[in-house]
Amino acid sequence: MDFQDSIFQKVIEESPSPIYFMYGNDLILGVANKATLKAWGKDDSVIGQAFEEVLPEIYGKPFAKIIRQVMETGIEFEAIADRVDIRLGEDMVTFYYNYIYKPVFDADGKIEGVVCFATDVTEVETLRINESINAERLAAAAEEVLSSNEELTVVNQELVHIREDLARRNDELANNEARLRYLLADAPIAIAVLTGPELVVESANKKILGIWGKSEKIIGLPIEKALPELAGQPFTDILLNVYSTGMPFYGDEIKVKLEHEGDLREDYTNFVYQPLRDHTGSVNGIMVTATLVTEQVLARKTVEQAEQSLRLAIEAANLGSWFIRPGSMELTYNKALARIFGYDRPGPMTFDMAIGQVSEEYRPVIMAEIETAIATGGDYDFTYSQKKFNDDSLIWLRSIGRVTRSEDGETLFSGFVMDITEQKKDEQRKSDFIAMVSHELKTPLTALSGYIQMLQIRMSGTSDPFTVNALETASKQVRKMTRLINGFLNISRLESGKINLEYSHFRLDELVLHSVNEARQLNPGFTFIYNGCSEQCLVYADYDKVSNVLSNLLTNAVKYSPGTNEIIIQCESSDHTGRISVTDTGIGISPEHQAKLFQRYFRVNTDRAISGFGIGLYLSKEIIERHHGEIGVESEPGVGSTFFFTLPLKNT
Repeated sequence: MDFQDSIFQKVIEESPSPIYFMYGNDLILGVANKATLKAWGKDDSVIGQAFEEVLPEIYGKPFAKIIRQVMETGIEFEAIADRVDIRLGEDMVTFYYNYIYKPVFDADGKIEGVVCFATDVTEVETLRINESINAERLAAAAEEVLSSNEELTVVNQELVHIREDLARRNDELANNEARLRYLLADAPIAIAVLTGPELVVESANKKILGIWGKSEKIIGLPIEKALPELAGQPFTDILLNVYSTGMPFYGDEIKVKLEHEGDLREDYTNFVYQPLRDHTGSVNGIMVTATLVTEQVLARKTVEQAEQSLRLAIEAANLGSWFIRPGSMELTYNKALARIFGYDRPGPMTFDMAIGQVSEEYRPVIMAEIETAIATGGDYDFTYSQKKFNDDSLIWLRSIGRVTRSEDGETLFSGFVMDITEQKKDEQRKSDFIAMVSHELKTPLTALSGYIQMLQIRMSGTSDPFTVNALETASKQVRKMTRLINGFLNISRLESGKINLEYSHFRLDELVLHSVNEARQLNPGFTFIYNGCSEQCLVYADYDKVSNVLSNLLTNAVKYSPGTNEIIIQCESSDHTGRISVTDTGIGISPEHQAKLFQRYFRVNTDRAISGFGIGLYLSKEIIERHHGEIGVESEPGVGSTFFFTLPLKNT
């Protein structure tokens, strides 16, 4: 009886998970194991105090109400991953527990109190088992009885009282033993007790039987027969070493293979092998506590594999990665970034060193972009040039980054750098070629236009409809070619900063009507519906360039509207802004392409071969923005698109 009492007392006291007992309407704390006191940041002086006095920070929380409800109804209450805020020293610390409140019944079936089993879902803590207080009291009582033998006749009455007290205590211990067996059997903590050098399974609750994949039939068997699949695994040897040395063993995320319904299953577990000692201090058993952590381990391994794949992809793509701590501006980078920057010096590259290589015209801009991204928590995407460290050669870079927050609230700024020098050179070569060809074509095209106009004048009074129509068609195509060449030249002037805006006052509705009529002549198979502006819609702008923008939008609406023939032009005005929109019912544009439409040379891939160079919308955007207006698109694939631009109105 003493040995069994000692085992169960030690199981409760030394359990790595909090277990405590409360009784009475005031919820007096009768028992609390070490794990409970450690979790609360208290000592055993709180025993005998009311629950809400021990933990005043839970006042107003539902815990006391739930415990009283369990005490009144006798119905247990279980919570999974419940949050508990506990003050430890000067700090409030948040824990998450799985816990269960169970009513405790006496021999007559009356509720004596409530016991709580709790499991910290983040770690398993174990404590050495202290000597049982009751065992010490019994030993002291036994010594007192022995020392009193010589005065037996004098203290006979006192001995009778001692025997009665011992009998009462034995009854209490027997009740406690039955109560502990009942509680441990259904406890949410996986617990087993192995006894003797053969490690016989003396007890195992439902939780650990579930982990082992076994039934209660294994109780009474040595561990080697109870779990034969452990052969060849290290666990039996570890148990024997704990038994022989008396030193506990703590397993963290250890892989184990256990048989479940005939299949050998791999799991990961955190476990503790805690030696149990008899009253002489000799090891006579081992308490096993275990927690399955398979899901957590596999999830972490999946993340680690994904991170490794990402690192390999970054290296393969020759992307330079960087990481900045905003507080100290400490820079961390990979080998690819050092290679792109031409950095081969012995010490690490600092943030100031990297910024110092940026071209002077971009340096204040990139610093402002970084400061804005850190301050607002937004994304960062910037293209700039800088000199390489090793040879001072000029390179073009695109840097993309994002600001995030770590779990502890620290601001993190990280991203990638791409070397786009060759892309920039290709764009420059293309621009130079287009500018050269455009200049070379402009002179003969002007001459051709002049000859066509002369022929049209000479043929105006003749009765040769074929020639008249042919000359009209040729004139239309020359005008198209002229607009295209002017567009190329304007791009070249934009990039060199030589484009000029020739401002004049004009009515926006007249410009729109003129462009719509021209579109009707060039595209007789389409219906252009024009909803006019107010007569007071006056602007101060470059007439020809704004006309080019609207003509480009009308041309695109025609090109990207296969199978439909209706285009709507809308002119609207407010007190300070005029808005022109062109709506078609064509193929539409996907959201991922809409953001790139106004980039130079960008063209949407379609199933139809549509002519164009991808410069019209880019040039339109530059022209409208130089007029302090806005240009944009609203589109839905398969439904159609609306392109629009705004211009500031000139007050009359």
